[in-house]
Amino acid sequence: MKFLFTYYTHKPGGLCKRLYRLQNALAASGHEVVFYSLDKPPPSSLNDKVFWQRIPFFINQRKGLVFWILFSLWLPIYLCFAVFRFKPDKLIAFNPYYSSALSLSSWIFKKPITLFLRSLVFEIDRINGKPGWLRSLVNISERHGILSAETIIFMTSSMKDRVEEFLDKPILQAEFLPNEVSAIKEFKSTFKVPLQILIAGVIDDRKNIPYVLQALALLSEDDRNKIRVTIAGDGSKLKENKKISKNLNLINVDFLGWQEGIGNHLQGSDLFIHPSLHEGLSNALVEALSFGIPVLASEIPEHKDIFQNQENLFSLTSPEYLAIKLRWILNNNGLSQLGITSKEAAQNLFFDWEERAVNLLIDN
Repeated sequence: MKFLFTYYTHKPGGLCKRLYRLQNALAASGHEVVFYSLDKPPPSSLNDKVFWQRIPFFINQRKGLVFWILFSLWLPIYLCFAVFRFKPDKLIAFNPYYSSALSLSSWIFKKPITLFLRSLVFEIDRINGKPGWLRSLVNISERHGILSAETIIFMTSSMKDRVEEFLDKPILQAEFLPNEVSAIKEFKSTFKVPLQILIAGVIDDRKNIPYVLQALALLSEDDRNKIRVTIAGDGSKLKENKKISKNLNLINVDFLGWQEGIGNHLQGSDLFIHPSLHEGLSNALVEALSFGIPVLASEIPEHKDIFQNQENLFSLTSPEYLAIKLRWILNNNGLSQLGITSKEAAQNLFFDWEERAVNLLIDN
């Protein structure tokens, strides 16, 4: 079969990693794959069997309102030329924006679109406080992109429920492909003081890091002295979160800024905390499970899909609920039990992601 992918340019993070992994897996399975983007992916991202093509564009910038308006007008037109030239069997999008951009080609050439839905932009923009007029425009594109796809591959059932609520209609052709745990290791059950806690991800309102800082401030001084918190990541709220930490007098919290990978930090960690208000299925969380690190995660629907045991979850009603979990770990050997339940979650996510993704594309 022949598959056509498109994305605007390389971005560090899980989306592009899996975009490249799927293209490489399809090419390795003997399928023809073409990838259209503005800039060539980093060396070694794609194998030599993937046919990369540049999308011609007359400006060099890759962000800002002017860029996105002009690119959004040009991309659907150019993709029609690309589909006519390559004649793919299926069009693949990793975001409703690209499904929307491919919809004209799909309609003209009768080619089905498969959408891998990695995150819900309409939900993220709401949480991060994007202007209402901008959210309205994005929501139109999101809705059109989702409705243009013949098959939608969700990460969790909660994502499907939320999209059906957003569209006010059911999704008839849905499949599920979560992020996977790459290894099953023995989970940590003990720690030496201080308890090494890691938080990782883009630092914005959605990641909800002040909630953790407030929970730490509720601990006794003795308990705070038993903890060391490392926060890896960058984003629009980094400075604000540093200020909150300083105002709460949390001398045991370190902000590292952007990190190319968190493997080294996970190796030295005893506990991973993920306080997000909304997620698809966090790559950082899955990576923590792969390293055998017990996880505490916010009690949102997406995390309930991963963790069947309530011990891994904390309510977002009040920071005191997270503080209670931390006291349990520090003073009642709670890390041992948390390791058992985290391993159960990891076992449910242990599979060959590339193989399952390729099979989903071939079978649907």
